[in-house]
Amino acid sequence: MPEIVPLKEFYKDTERLAKRFPNIEADLEVFKKALMTEMAPDGLKIVGRERGRIQGAERIKNLGKVSGAIYKAKRFMSTDLHATDRVRVIYAYECEADKCTLIEIYFKGDNRDIEDRQRIYKYFGQKA
Repeated sequence: MPEIVPLKEFYKDTERLAKRFPNIEADLEVFKKALMTEMAPDGLKIVGRERGRIQGAERIKNLGKVSGAIYKAKRFMSTDLHATDRVRVIYAYECEADKCTLIEIYFKGDNRDIEDRQRIYKYFGQKA
């Protein structure tokens, strides 16, 4: 059974967003169910898509040496927002461990357009 594990910083991000978007936690549960479906061995079989990558997510490029595949979900659906492209969820999928780690969630409207790469390197950077 696939496992979804949020980082402690992810919880803090969620609490901060919940002040403005009260339904964000319920929206995250829907997101997690989509991840579980995609990660399941008998999950969605979409030609040309990697296992662990949900629809609307892109693999983050130019990260250097990191363990696992790091994705940015751009089509996070929130009931508090009218547009689907305003909240970003960064997650890592480790195929060997059959585990998905929720790294970061942020609101793009906060003048942020890029993920916290230091957080990614802290947890997924490969040691030299």
